[in-house]
Amino acid sequence: MRIAKEFGIASDRVIIARQEDGSLLLRPAVPKMSLIETLDWMKTLEPIDDFPGDPGDDDLPRLDDVVL
Repeated sequence: MRIAKEFGIASDRVIIARQEDGSLLLRPAVPKMSLIETLDWMKTLEPIDDFPGDPGDDDLPRLDDVVL
């Protein structure tokens, strides 16, 4: 698809979406990370000690008390 130079997108891939009014929206396609890239990125994150709002296990019965 050829578009005017002033509307050029600095990407060789785009996503085209049709809006409710029938107009088209073009945006650059963001390349997805591979599994290895994702795992490498996750290694750079700080560990989470506790999730906010975590209720904890205080109200749960002890495993020794559970009868199946």
